[in-house]
Amino acid sequence: VAGQAAANQVFNSAFWVTSFLPAVTATLIAKEKAQGNEDGVQDAVCQAIFVGVFIALVTTALCFAKPNQILSSVLSQDAPAMEYARPYLLVRTFAFVPSLISLVGFSAFRGVL
Repeated sequence: VAGQAAANQVFNSAFWVTSFLPAVTATLIAKEKAQGNEDGVQDAVCQAIFVGVFIALVTTALCFAKPNQILSSVLSQDAPAMEYARPYLLVRTFAFVPSLISLVGFSAFRGVL
């Protein structure tokens, strides 16, 4: 359980870094929608998806390349939980891209309303 909790903390902290995306995306989309600029809405959504996917891919690459170093922020290298945290983090890492696309999609929907 400790390994899963440690990996979950790392994932949630990395995901928290992207918490600015919904606020920025919804605001930009609402502004473009209020002006009646459908092309502007589409551009704002595309830019937000691009930024989100870029951040997710970089984070995913870091998690796959250096899981021990990333987990060392919450666990010592010789902790028994590291044995369980590493595989859980690697599996959880696959969720970064879909999670950020979902986050941007939800904020785009909010901005259009």
